[in-house]
Amino acid sequence: MLSEQLIAQLRENLLAESTDIIEQLKSGKTVDRVSPELTRIFRPSVQPSLISWVAYDPQEELAKLNVPLADGLIEKITTFIK
Repeated sequence: MLSEQLIAQLRENLLAESTDIIEQLKSGKTVDRVSPELTRIFRPSVQPSLISWVAYDPQEELAKLNVPLADGLIEKITTFIK
């Protein structure tokens, strides 16, 4: 989801770098070198939290819940977040 949000906001070179960073984080590795433009998102202090966060797919996690959800709630939340 983070990648989708960045697509609309970053120049091509920063988008490529952010994609690489996200892939490193998904593999459980922190990233030492981050462009100044991306440090607000990927600064070293938040990378451990991001590693935990990117391990989950929100839709998969919600599907595991055994509670009734209003029709279209996931879509509404996704649209709101974007």
